[in-house]
Amino acid sequence: MICRTLFISLFSLSMFAQVATHGPAASTQRPAATTPASGAILMFAPWHDPKEDAFTLNVPQGWQVSGGTVRDSAMDPRHVVRAVSPDGIQILLSDPTLIPRETPNPMFSYGGIREGQVIRGAWGGPLLVARYQGGEQFAQSYIRGTLCRQPQISSSSTLADATRQLNQQAMAYGRAVGAPTQASVGEASFHCGAQVGYVRASTVVGGPPNGAQVWGVLELSGFVVTDASKASFARYVLNNVVSSLQMNPEWLARQAQLTHDVTGSVTRSQQQMAGVIAQHAREEARSNQIDVMSGWEKNNKVHDAAMQNGSDARRGTMTASDPIQGDRTVSNQYNYVWTRPDGSIAGTNTTTPPDYSSGWRMMQTSH
Repeated sequence: MICRTLFISLFSLSMFAQVATHGPAASTQRPAATTPASGAILMFAPWHDPKEDAFTLNVPQGWQVSGGTVRDSAMDPRHVVRAVSPDGIQILLSDPTLIPRETPNPMFSYGGIREGQVIRGAWGGPLLVARYQGGEQFAQSYIRGTLCRQPQISSSSTLADATRQLNQQAMAYGRAVGAPTQASVGEASFHCGAQVGYVRASTVVGGPPNGAQVWGVLELSGFVVTDASKASFARYVLNNVVSSLQMNPEWLARQAQLTHDVTGSVTRSQQQMAGVIAQHAREEARSNQIDVMSGWEKNNKVHDAAMQNGSDARRGTMTASDPIQGDRTVSNQYNYVWTRPDGSIAGTNTTTPPDYSSGWRMMQTSH
């Protein structure tokens, strides 16, 4: 009975964080970041599930977006989104193949059912027989099985804080469905030829440790870029998209009826788990924004410096900088420029100061 309850309730665990919030869908555009490549302000705009109107999320304006709710049965909808930028950044959320899973057990062996086989679940939809994988392990296996035939995993880890927070909510979920439950959040970065990518996965497993366990992928998200310098920007976009997901309350009510969640306890537990994922994505987006903006500012400073040098050369001047005196415009006829405490400026063509008795210090020049 417990296993059947888990089968029925785990339909939502293969959906990408579908119950992050119950609030109204975002309806206004909002600025996000400045792209390092073009310097243009990126705007996010709402995108609605075109298939069932189950959810809304924010996607970058001008990107090609596809997906929506897909089903193998009435009980196991999955919300899939793919977004591609004009310059080839690919953002992925969920996957239509993420069906619920059950770990191998003696009953399967007696019936001749092997690991890797897809059978019919108690709710009528497909069920994959597979050993449980934590978030980090699943992220790596998804990369190898779906995104790249021979990837080089550059880094991977279990996200300790996110796992701890998700586990707290998974325990409440376990109480709601009547079985011990635990969760894991992990990530992996990879190279695939000229491409660079990243995947984050959150998995939840329920059932007795020594018996039949049912598990699913609560979150699967990631990106692939062809230019490694765009990875931080892609991750920033990804986390903004993940954290912006809003569910249609009417759609959720219909699904609760299908799962016979009379008290709403299972749905509430699922909402709490999805809320942890959304919060983690928001924190990641804030962290990524610092990387993105600092990279953009650095590129702009290099560009501005080049423009300034060209202008100075035409005027016969250059900029000399000092930590105390600041920037000064001076003649470019000298190789070295010096200043001293009284603010005087002098130029030389060698590294020897004008004299050794007046506290001269060399300034940094723009050429």
